[in-house]
Amino acid sequence: MSRLRTSPACREAARWAEAYLDGELPPEHWTVLADHLHRCVDCGMRLELAARIRAALAHPRAGGADAPDTLERLRDFAHRLADGSGSDPGGSAGPVG
Repeated sequence: MSRLRTSPACREAARWAEAYLDGELPPEHWTVLADHLHRCVDCGMRLELAARIRAALAHPRAGGADAPDTLERLRDFAHRLADGSGSDPGGSAGPVG
């Protein structure tokens, strides 16, 4: 699997996106993050994916016998996305950033 290289701006945006999702991004960074996400489709898609994963983890549906394992894998994936080391479960995406 090849990994995509990321710019310093993308790595910074990934950190700020995590803070945004946590409700902890200082207002002075909002415009900079929004501008980066507008220009960088990859970062915007990663933020959207991370937000959807968080929403799914916050409101899990009743599942079968493998539901706890699935939730744990999703949590791990979300953390890897946030720290820039993640790839999608199919292995096609590069690190966040």
